[in-house]
Amino acid sequence: MEIQDLDIQVLEKFNLIRANSTKKDIQNFHLKSVENFIYHLIKNSKKHSTDKTKLQEINEVRMKKLLLEYLTKIQASEFTEEEIVENFREYITPIGEHMNRHYGFSFSGGNYKFLYIIFWLIPALIIDYILYSFRLIIFPIFTLSTLIFIPYKQYRKVRMKKVYGPNY
Repeated sequence: MEIQDLDIQVLEKFNLIRANSTKKDIQNFHLKSVENFIYHLIKNSKKHSTDKTKLQEINEVRMKKLLLEYLTKIQASEFTEEEIVENFREYITPIGEHMNRHYGFSFSGGNYKFLYIIFWLIPALIIDYILYSFRLIIFPIFTLSTLIFIPYKQYRKVRMKKVYGPNY
């Protein structure tokens, strides 16, 4: 199977599934994540073509085949919650990890979002507390900067279509 044929099959399957999906299906089958993968692997692949090594090209074909397999599987039948989670682990996670390494994707959703905020907010609070205790600042500038930075970074990733994760 040629790469162009594989691209066409993935796009056709995705468009068919997306057209017949409810909001719950879009969330359960992680179609926004799949759409972001398709955008960078197929629709916008020319942008990244100069940086690719032969191994990366082989991996991208593997990811496209995995994506096609996933789309074929979700098109076939109904799933329980356990099967949805298993499909996420089996298909979306490996593709997402590849996209993270080569395209700068970010994992979003689940408990990680809360941990990410805590990870950045605690050091900012500590720095502000230390600076405040020495009367070097009056206003908690690092905490506020962090509270502005986190949503901005997430917004930028979403706009660039570089996000994947559960319920996304």
